[in-house]
Amino acid sequence: MERLPVITVEERPPGWSGRASAWLRSRRIAVAAALALAELIAYVVVRPGFLIGIVIVALALIVCFAAGGRLESGLARDLVMVIALAQAMVIALPILGALFSLFIGALLVIVLIALFVAIAVRFRR
Repeated sequence: MERLPVITVEERPPGWSGRASAWLRSRRIAVAAALALAELIAYVVVRPGFLIGIVIVALALIVCFAAGGRLESGLARDLVMVIALAQAMVIALPILGALFSLFIGALLVIVLIALFVAIAVRFRR
């Protein structure tokens, strides 16, 4: 019996919002990693205190989880997910900066971001 090839057709999402959402969904970890690196640089330059850093990141995570649960699937929900992923990557910086030094904390967060990206690439669908 001859095996026939399997053909998969992916329909292009209608409208700019659907296309933007599909693009963002396919690159969610990479965009979150870029945002986390930008936040890391901003944190190192501004150097807010330990408590202020934790409160800002924690509030951003709370808002993202609260909004993400109420939003329907689409571009807004994908943006909230990217912001939440970036905050999850960056929340360790104030803690590590207080425990060790800001330099060591920043290096460890960069390693954490690289680990997130490596895991995402490894288990990509």
